[in-house]
Amino acid sequence: MINAFKDWLNKVTDEILIESATQVVEDLKVNGPYFSGEFEDNWAVVPGNTDISGSKKSGTRPKVARAPRVTKTAVPKPRNKKLTIGNRMEYKLIAQDLIPGRIKEGGTGSANQDWYSLYLSGKINDSLKEGVERASQNSEIRNYKGK
Repeated sequence: MINAFKDWLNKVTDEILIESATQVVEDLKVNGPYFSGEFEDNWAVVPGNTDISGSKKSGTRPKVARAPRVTKTAVPKPRNKKLTIGNRMEYKLIAQDLIPGRIKEGGTGSANQDWYSLYLSGKINDSLKEGVERASQNSEIRNYKGK
């Protein structure tokens, strides 16, 4: 009985992590800058607590911004009850407004200035709540009866 309950709790934890990461990545893609689509397309989720290096070089920038679209990002099973979310683009710190350079003085961008920091300081909580809500709808979690 205790092992069955422990297994169920592990499933609940993993499902909450997966659903929350899915929602967070989707929100980052929607709220972040979008011109060619490569920054949006390079959000990644990896198992464990690790660094996602910004090692992917920028491709050819189109002359005209592409219409935004949100691609799906695979979310793996957590490792040690952890997932890491990050972007693979070389210029990610600029795109996240963590270092200056994305918006020139007096200019505008496809995302609000400091969009990333603002997301992390507020809206991420809504994304995490949404992940918990989605996980609670999983029939294996909802219908636990014990053994």
